[in-house]
Amino acid sequence: PCGLGSAAVVTYDDTVDQRILQFSRLQDTIMVEASTWLDPGFPTTNDPWDAFHLEPASLLDKDCFAIDLDLSEVLLFDPIPYETPKLEPVDERLAPPVQPLAVPADAIAPVLPQEIPGQCLKHLCQNAIGYRGFCKDHGGARKCRIVGCPKGSQGRNLCIAHGGGKRCKVENCPKSAQSHGLCKGHGGGARCTFANCNKSSQGGGFCRKHGGGKRCDVAKCKNSAQRGNFCAKHGGSKACQAENCARTDRGGGYCELHRHYKILRLTKKLQDEMTSV
Repeated sequence: PCGLGSAAVVTYDDTVDQRILQFSRLQDTIMVEASTWLDPGFPTTNDPWDAFHLEPASLLDKDCFAIDLDLSEVLLFDPIPYETPKLEPVDERLAPPVQPLAVPADAIAPVLPQEIPGQCLKHLCQNAIGYRGFCKDHGGARKCRIVGCPKGSQGRNLCIAHGGGKRCKVENCPKSAQSHGLCKGHGGGARCTFANCNKSSQGGGFCRKHGGGKRCDVAKCKNSAQRGNFCAKHGGSKACQAENCARTDRGGGYCELHRHYKILRLTKKLQDEMTSV
């Protein structure tokens, strides 16, 4: 093609250059013809492009589509041939070495051995047992029957968190009983020894109000530590996670009010799990 011999290849850039040259020549021809359409009495310049910067009434007296038809001839040419570039092989010896990413050991989750129902939890031990836990050869400890729970069984093959052990006898209270069938919140367990105080003992025989439990680390502060060795006044408090609640976190991320609702939901969930087992 183009007189270069059968072995020559017309590239994309060569064809574009030819089209640009053809288009430029056609524009010059059209501009020269357009300059003759002007009013003979209207002054002209040597630059044919100046004709389009003027606005005489006689500029478009002749066929206004002549220029468009001439310019459209450029767009009716055959499609521009395109030579697909060939990929060159890359010598692997020149490629930069890829180093594996360094992952800290604590970021890798340990792979727990898969549990087999009715079999000892000790790895590679195949002794059959009638409960979830370890066989006599490995201690005989009974574990909570909830798969994956590492806590010991406190009653009905469940840990305290999953409903095992004795529950507080107060209606709708899911907490474990400490003494007399009551949890600490309802009077069970050790009580404060201060006169006429019935609160739960937090340490040393006293409740927090009367000196029990851990104290705030700030000098001369006698308030009990809430979180991080500080009292609520000195930065140990935390806001409730419930939406639009400004109360102090009393445990588990919620205030006393929303914590109560969370416990009720947990109780219902445990009851549903026990029913389905």
